[in-house]
Amino acid sequence: MSFPEINPSEIFPDDIIGMDVVTADHIFIGELTDVLHTPAHDVYVIDCNGKEVLIPAVTEFVKEIDFDEDRIIISPIEGLLH
Repeated sequence: MSFPEINPSEIFPDDIIGMDVVTADHIFIGELTDVLHTPAHDVYVIDCNGKEVLIPAVTEFVKEIDFDEDRIIISPIEGLLH
């Protein structure tokens, strides 16, 4: 599956907080609750059934921000969500 290139620096936190986060296979992960700013890159904070999960906001993991469907599609590596 191919996704369009996104540039997280062009996205404002208020535009995406509250979006659902799903995998490329359409598996629901949780809701984006915050965006942390770090010197290297932003980090997305996801509420995953009461557990906080952190996802680096880089194209390796964040594949698409779909404003029409109000969701963020990610491609997590093994162990990233646990």
